[in-house]
Amino acid sequence: MPLISREGFYGLNFRRLRFWTRRSPKNNPDVTPALQLPPELVGHIMTIVVQNQFLTYSRTLPRSSRYTWIKLCHICQCWRQIALGCPMLWSYIDTRWDALVKQLILRSHTAPLTVFVWFTNASTHSVIDNILGEMHRIKELHLVGNKLDLILPRLRLPLKAPFLEVLTLECLYQSSMPAMPRLLEISENSTNYLTSLTLAGITTGTIPSDPGILSCLQYLRIFPKTSGITPLSEIITVLTFCPELIEFHYSAPSNVIGYSDGETRTVNLRHLRRLRISTNNTASILVLNYLTVPPDISLYISAIYGSNVPQPLVIPTTYLTTYNSLIVHTSTPIRLKAEVLSPATSEHRGHDRTYTPNMLEMKINALAFDTIPTILSGLLPQLRHVELKELTEFRHEESCRLFLMSLHCVESLKASCKSGGPAKTLISELSESANGLLCPSLHILSLQFVMLEPRVDVFFGALASLLRNRNDSLARLTMLDLSGCSGIPSDHIQIDIMRSLVELLILPE
Repeated sequence: MPLISREGFYGLNFRRLRFWTRRSPKNNPDVTPALQLPPELVGHIMTIVVQNQFLTYSRTLPRSSRYTWIKLCHICQCWRQIALGCPMLWSYIDTRWDALVKQLILRSHTAPLTVFVWFTNASTHSVIDNILGEMHRIKELHLVGNKLDLILPRLRLPLKAPFLEVLTLECLYQSSMPAMPRLLEISENSTNYLTSLTLAGITTGTIPSDPGILSCLQYLRIFPKTSGITPLSEIITVLTFCPELIEFHYSAPSNVIGYSDGETRTVNLRHLRRLRISTNNTASILVLNYLTVPPDISLYISAIYGSNVPQPLVIPTTYLTTYNSLIVHTSTPIRLKAEVLSPATSEHRGHDRTYTPNMLEMKINALAFDTIPTILSGLLPQLRHVELKELTEFRHEESCRLFLMSLHCVESLKASCKSGGPAKTLISELSESANGLLCPSLHILSLQFVMLEPRVDVFFGALASLLRNRNDSLARLTMLDLSGCSGIPSDHIQIDIMRSLVELLILPE
């Protein structure tokens, strides 16, 4: 689709405008090259400027900067005529600019409108009435106010929007709006074009109950400010109305998704590409169990680990089939981010081993580390590369053992530890051979931690024992990378012993 429609340019007076460019000979050295550009190209450039200034920075620029692009019309009479002949330039309207709204409506002719309506003192009621009277041609509508739940029911306007594609409702203060009465209506002879709906500062209760309104929705973003509980069944109900979703984003740090014991519905979102859920309890993960999605979606989950949801807490295997690499950060909340990158960005790690960059990142509270084998039970057995970042003390050695026992196919393990304690636990568990070695496919081990001088002999002895045990069990390491460690003496007697037990030993420079 072209940036500007033919109707927007050629339907008006570009033929009449061409004489302006012919009035300045191209061989005149005093003429600025920009003034010799074809009117169509100048119009395209102006539209790009307007779009970037009005939309990209619509919430970050001060109010006084929203329409600075109009200065382009003051450069010369030629550019002013070009701007006046392009309705698309005037189709971006912000009601806080009271004096401009009426002129913008006139100059935009019949062009589709992008409108920001501010229900604040900066916008008068008459200006709001004027612009919302153009609902029949509004393509993108953003309603922003302090208390939308009180404002919307009082609107006495023809709110049918047959061409509306993007709708944003943003409440600047806490809202308890139960519904959106008369905001969206579909007439019998109209087609529903709504593809994007964003609710900020309001709850899912604001979403219309008419499934026909959401049937073509591709982007749904919900950011409730209110604290409290959002029933899981309410979220499932909303998603059943949106079978064409490409992106679903639900972010509510102060809101809890309440588990519904009787919920049995499953929603098929066959077109979904991005899923982002962030709440303050692990019921976020439960939502995944009620969705059927493609296997290679971009996934981000954030939640505070809690015990108020049924166990076991498991991410379904269908979300994890494409990933073979895992990065775990020990931090306060559970956060899980998964992305499928292009093969061109694949990395080469030691001995020219190539790992496809199907990487899953997870942040989890150190005290909940022992839940990883359950949460990722469908992923750990297929992993080839694992990285553990900022490890603190394991709550108990069993949690480390259970995690390593699940890594049947891992070839590369990297761990950065805040102290020597977790490093010693990892070395000990990887050395244990009484019940069979853990991680039998492991070839590359990288450790990063501070090796205190009184403990150097202990760590070197443990590392040498690890290498011997794995060699004896035919699970030989090919590379031991200690380059990220500090406090290693370069002349320690154990270094030569370790060199004889591994193909490549990397020490700090």
